[in-house]
Amino acid sequence: MIMKLHTIIHQYIPEATPIDLESMEHDFFSYYKVQTDSRACDPRSFFVPLQGERFDGHQFISEAISRGCAGYFYEPEKHTPKVLASCSPVAVPNILSAYQVLGHVYRKTVLVQTKLVAISGSCGKTTVKELLKITLSRFGSVSATLANENNEIGVVKTILNTPADTDFLICEMGMRNKNDLERLVWLASPNISVLTCVTESHLSCVTNIDEVYEGKMRLFSSAPEAYWLGPANDSKIMAQLLTHPGRHKSFCFTTDTNDRFPAMGSVILTDYNIDFNRLETQVVAQLDHPQVFTQQQKISLSVSSIHSKAAENLAITLGCAMILLGGKVLELHGKKLVFPGIDGRYQLWRAKGVRLIDDAYNACPLSMRSGLFSVFGLCAQLLLSHSPLQLTLVLGDMLELGDREELAHFELGGWIKAHFHTVIHKIELSFILCGPLSSDHLSKGLGDEICHAATIHSFRTASDILTSPQWDKLAMSLHFQVSCQEPNMLPKQHVVFLKASHGSRVHQLTRDLLTKTPELQIS
Repeated sequence: MIMKLHTIIHQYIPEATPIDLESMEHDFFSYYKVQTDSRACDPRSFFVPLQGERFDGHQFISEAISRGCAGYFYEPEKHTPKVLASCSPVAVPNILSAYQVLGHVYRKTVLVQTKLVAISGSCGKTTVKELLKITLSRFGSVSATLANENNEIGVVKTILNTPADTDFLICEMGMRNKNDLERLVWLASPNISVLTCVTESHLSCVTNIDEVYEGKMRLFSSAPEAYWLGPANDSKIMAQLLTHPGRHKSFCFTTDTNDRFPAMGSVILTDYNIDFNRLETQVVAQLDHPQVFTQQQKISLSVSSIHSKAAENLAITLGCAMILLGGKVLELHGKKLVFPGIDGRYQLWRAKGVRLIDDAYNACPLSMRSGLFSVFGLCAQLLLSHSPLQLTLVLGDMLELGDREELAHFELGGWIKAHFHTVIHKIELSFILCGPLSSDHLSKGLGDEICHAATIHSFRTASDILTSPQWDKLAMSLHFQVSCQEPNMLPKQHVVFLKASHGSRVHQLTRDLLTKTPELQIS
């Protein structure tokens, strides 16, 4: 479909005021590239001066013009355009909204044949995105959200940068305020909307967990012909799915065969196992899609991940693949998905008995427990070797929990106590706590038994840890173990697990350890 800029403005931004669009008579999306960086502009660019907390793109309009841009948006109170024959300014009430309109129109006209999957949830979005990307790449061309560009700007950027001949597009969608997802769903028009889970996160932006649910449910605000995939063990989500006007398009996933649900189709993991020796998770799933299969189908699949949520993430992946691929999904039977790992998301590095697990990209109570549970399973497996086992937990503050922050950290300490007390006297356990919430409240939740049996060091910031003798001792110990050439040394296992919200800066500690222990190799 040919879409010229004046057509887009007339249909989607009628309140806009174009000074002169005669110089932009080409098909907009096939000829021009939307640029938000003035330095990248050329005569085939249309510049959108986005605004952030510390900058205003209007300041760079003159540079975009000097580089020959064909046109640009602007807000009248922030810029006075010059009349230039080669450049077409367009006044709009709001730059961000106009940018989102371009993304929406590109999706509806250029990517009309592309199957788009929208993924949201309190945690697990990026992992599911990468798993689905690996899976679908066996069946066609795939584009996906880069890094963490899952907000009101990043989703538009992802869509506009997707080639026209792409078969599948996977968009992460984050939520900081309860109205965010409704707008993102409008501009992306997903074929499938996936909600991984809802739990305590971003409570500084909403009042309580009920508002988190309210906001996340807006992922299902798209047209009734779209498909919805959600967890069967969350009654609030399932209730929304099954009362939506398009409820006949609802699918669900679960790792519990006891779950009962009236959704149209489902993925049930009838068996799953984490193999810590082979560093993979194996699943057997039951697929139910009455429009594709005359009876339920079973499929086995594995992924190179030992996270406790790997099985559930595979169930989501299979659900999307089943909807998108139909019967072709059975071609995945017996396959292993090689998961490259994602920076800061349970990424495993190892050498000579040392295992460093970097899970410090972000954290909420659920992801903290999931990561620690995975570490507990790994340690239980390592204890079978009867080698000395040392476990160092580097835990930082979980941020954006609002009024729940102190109690959430105390409860996490209690959870650790409940799960680690059985092995506390079998291992050498150390805690390095980063931030006031972990130092003051998580430590209290650990209780006397853990505090007396383990070594606990508390710090206010990651910078304090980096300059501490305790950190130097840990780094030197790891380096010595992986570089030592003594063949008669008693074999030792040392697991280091790092987990925190990004704002706690614990990821800096990961980089420091990897720099000081270059022998560690990613698995």
